Amino acid sequence: DEFRHVGDFPALVGMVRGARGDTRTLHRTYLTPVGQKAMGPMSRKLHAVPNDLTASGGSLQLDKAGVHLNLAEGIESALAVRFFTGYQPTWAALTKDLLRMIELPECVKAVTVWADKDVSDGGQQAAAELVLRLRERGIKAVAMLPPVDIPDGCKSVDWNDMLVNWGLKAIRQNHLFYQWQKRLNEILEDLSEQEPEGTSVAIITK
Repeated sequence: DEFRHVGDFPALVGMVRGARGDTRTLHRTYLTPVGQKAMGPMSRKLHAVPNDLTASGGSLQLDKAGVHLNLAEGIESALAVRFFTGYQPTWAALTKDLLRMIELPECVKAVTVWADKDVSDGGQQAAAELVLRLRERGIKAVAMLPPVDIPDGCKSVDWNDMLVNWGLKAIRQNHLFYQWQKRLNEILEDLSEQEPEGTSVAIITK
């Protein structure tokens, strides 16, 4: 931490890549042996970016992008989203600033931003700015906020918190999730009709 050796820990390690899959840098989250963050807020580290590159626009790409892409801020939130959406293609932006500037490949025509809800309103603003930027490019985009209040004493609530506290079944039965899934299927059906013959677009069935 700041060039000081704090200790040796297991870590969750992810490659930060550009829209074309080019390597930008490494992101690490240092953990305790039972999987908790080893040093609180200091546990997350972005490796120094080489001088000829930039982390701006990059993301941690859990899946190959498709016509529809899920985006989340943190890795844990992205993994939760990937799980409760039935393993749809999902990327993690890692920070609010990187979420604002994320670059997407040309194949992406629809995006869902599973935003953090912050006391500071930072997560909400970053998601809103991204949605507006994508819509200006002609991409169908919407932001989904956790449908709960931020717990007392907490700075934020995210979709990983939702999965931990609500569980998979409760999220999928929530009316907001149902409406999102219904609308997304309509969009994917429209996009499927616009695609060249022989191109498939997956419709959500779970």
